[in-house]
Order: sequence, then structure tokens, then C-alpha cells
Amino acid sequence: MAAGGSSGVDWDSGFAPEDRFGSEYSKLLLEQYKLYVDSSSKVSDRRGTTQTFFLSANTLLATVYGLAVGGGSASASAGSWMIPLAGVMLSLSWVLLIQSYSSLNSAKFRVIEHVEQRLPAQLFTLEWQVIKHSASGRRYVPLNRIERLIPLTFAVFFAGLIAHALI
Repeated sequence: MAAGGSSGVDWDSGFAPEDRFGSEYSKLLLEQYKLYVDSSSKVSDRRGTTQTFFLSANTLLATVYGLAVGGGSASASAGSWMIPLAGVMLSLSWVLLIQSYSSLNSAKFRVIEHVEQRLPAQLFTLEWQVIKHSASGRRYVPLNRIERLIPLTFAVFFAGLIAHALI
């Protein structure tokens, strides 16, 4: 059975034997840990940038729709369903990217937790324990669940506009 539980991951295979690096092992492990934590932070930064892009793009589509259809222009019939269709597609792509980033972050934090087992303090592991057992007694809701509400709201909004246009 793999070290670290029944996940099918052989956690020990990712670590070279300590005697291979001698007295430098702990120092090298700490440096790699720092780099890996930094890379997870960069993924979170990219995730935020992606959120901003999709929020801006959907808001732009809603604005263009309002100007095209609300102004009674000649292109209102085509724009009355094409723009919302683009909004639905954009929103669904946004949901898929949220799921992808969530999976990537989850994997990164599992690796960080396993590396921490070889370090003096397990700060990320401790942080999750604090979050899960909050003194307020309120249940922790993962960010990705909250994040999905925004594109799903846009998708429903744009689907409603399509339905209205086709009726």
C-alpha cells in the first residue's frame, strides 16, 4: 500500500533518500518546499485574474445586449439570441475553468501537506484544521462552491434572455 493512505499515490516515491544528499537534505527540501508553495500561490493569482476576465467579459456582453436590443436597432433580432448564447458559452467555460483550478489547487495542497510531514511545522495542515473546527461553529464553505455561483447566475440570466428572444 502507498504511503499516505489509500489514494493510490506512493508519496515516498517523490522523495530521494536522505543519505543521497547528506547534510544538505533538509536545506534542499526546505528550498523546494518554498518554491512549490510559491507556485501554488501563482496558480491562485492566475485563478483570480481568470475570474476578473470572465466577470468583465460577461458584464460587457450584458451591456452590449442592452445597447443592441434596448435601443431598438436593426440588429436586435440577431443580437437578441446570439449575444446571450455567447454569454451562456462563456459562463459554462468559466465554470469548467473554476473546476480545473480547484483540482489543481487541491493537488498542490495535498503535496504541500505531505512535504510538511518532513518539516518541523505543518502550517498548512494546521490552518485547515483551524478552518474546519472554527470557534464560530459555522461550517466552512469551500471557495470554489461560492465562485461557481457567479458564472451560473450569468448562465441563467443569458439563458433567460435567449428564451425571451425565442418566444
